[in-house]
Amino acid sequence: MSREIKFKAYAKDLQEILGVVELCWKDGILESAILCGEHRELEEYIDGLPRYIEHSYWEAKDIILLEYIGKKDHNGREVCERDIAKFPEHDYLAEIKYYPEHAAFLFDSHDPETRNNPDAYMLWSDDFEIIGNTTEHPELMDK
Repeated sequence: MSREIKFKAYAKDLQEILGVVELCWKDGILESAILCGEHRELEEYIDGLPRYIEHSYWEAKDIILLEYIGKKDHNGREVCERDIAKFPEHDYLAEIKYYPEHAAFLFDSHDPETRNNPDAYMLWSDDFEIIGNTTEHPELMDK
């Protein structure tokens, strides 16, 4: 079984998700990335209008990589780690996390009662909707 390997990135300074064009690795460690997306450079204006950049260079310390897990929610939206899934019939929220001890992406409900039971939050169900992510909206998991 194989899946497409792709990422998006959370730019800490901008506090928004950007697309990944290229990742630069050295000895297995991420050094930098070229990201795409429009964002405002507040210091630079051309003819009184803010300058927009389509592709920009970022150091690894300034971004958080979010890996696509090879699955889509029931609306067809691609699911990435740190996304927050809502299960409509159970009024239940869970964060998508990678667990190296299970070598898998799992649902983490942040509920102490289910935390030690990996089957309680395995990605078995397709009946969920992504409502955000914990990098941009950590408060969603507090509900």
